[in-house]
Amino acid sequence: MSNEIVVHRSELRQALNEEAINRAATESGFAKRERKLKPVAALWSVVTALGSGKANTLTDVWRTLIDITGKSMAYKAFYDRLANHRFPEFLRLCLEGLLTELCESQHKSTHPQLKRFDDIVAHDGSSFALEPGLRDSFAGRFRTISPAAVEIHCTYSVYSQQALSVAIAADKEGERQFLPKPEELKNKLLLVDRGYLDYKFFRAVEEAGGHYITRARDSRFNPTIVKCRSGLSERFNRKKLADAKIPNRTVDLLVKGTSEKGKIYYYRLVLFWVPRKRKHIRFITSLPHEEFPPELVSQAYRLRWQIELLFKECKSFTQLRRFPTNNPFIVDGLIWASFIAVVLRRHLALSAFENETREASLFIAARLAWTYLRDLAKAAVRSFRTFLYEVRRVLCTLKQLAARTNPSRDDTQRTLSFHPVSGYG
Repeated sequence: MSNEIVVHRSELRQALNEEAINRAATESGFAKRERKLKPVAALWSVVTALGSGKANTLTDVWRTLIDITGKSMAYKAFYDRLANHRFPEFLRLCLEGLLTELCESQHKSTHPQLKRFDDIVAHDGSSFALEPGLRDSFAGRFRTISPAAVEIHCTYSVYSQQALSVAIAADKEGERQFLPKPEELKNKLLLVDRGYLDYKFFRAVEEAGGHYITRARDSRFNPTIVKCRSGLSERFNRKKLADAKIPNRTVDLLVKGTSEKGKIYYYRLVLFWVPRKRKHIRFITSLPHEEFPPELVSQAYRLRWQIELLFKECKSFTQLRRFPTNNPFIVDGLIWASFIAVVLRRHLALSAFENETREASLFIAARLAWTYLRDLAKAAVRSFRTFLYEVRRVLCTLKQLAARTNPSRDDTQRTLSFHPVSGYG
């Protein structure tokens, strides 16, 4: 038996053994006493149903439970166990354990400028509508179109290709409060979209030893040019950006802006010219211009797309969409279960291709989940030792079927010299 399979079994043993699951169930209050629906069966029924992309209703999850346990259970009793606050808290704790145990770095960058960072992280949110009856628990921003909607806020590690943290909130709540804490970004590069523009937060990131790249808003964004570093002559100094008549080329500037409360901030503004679109893309960044030319700033920011792919995987292959229920606790629980399935699937796929010259396709692994999650679940509720043997079979299957179909295609990670970390796990 290869050493790598032993290592990955050890990780899964720490994160998914019955003792760890029962501990989360006890801490959340989901399992106050011995019941017919055991925590390990509850966890695997929702993860399998959602993660295999086969569940459209809660009844499908109930049928999955009966299938993997081989035991009957009345639907009402099953529903009642899920329809209270203990159920989502139980799954949240399970996800927390998975993120702690399974999210090791898969890649590092050997790029001369980027190798200084311990990680490159992206933060974003994704929302979807819920049943109108949930408007009090999950109020939507657009009350006429979607009176009830939820937004999922996620911080994502580009190096580990996994979520670092996940939060659930009503869609109408502000997004900036869910950003990672500045002290968590020491020696890291943060990538965020224009909706998270917050000068005070970015200054705190710099003071904590981190760096950032963000897009600038197109509307009402009109800082004063302090210094033209490249692309413009000094005659543009002290002009407002809107009055500068920027030429059709990439420009690197030091500018002065004002926060919503009137405080003045100085920051670097890169206007990256895209000939194909005949427009500038505006980047605000703390990266020093001497080491990070505009082209590298633009390339690094493209890595933010990885978190969009995570959300796409959740919605396309993990049933993360409008749930047909008016119970807010069930909605919460199913969202946590969706992310548990994604973390588990990605860990298995990345583990299968460790020390391989080929790379894993996370989307192929997600599409294949219906072929292996059910067997993993059956083994997990029967015997954890049997489960670990089933993991070995799954890794072999993924190694055979889930490789990237076009490994020679150039991408951002290859351009930025991303290489596998030896001894992952």
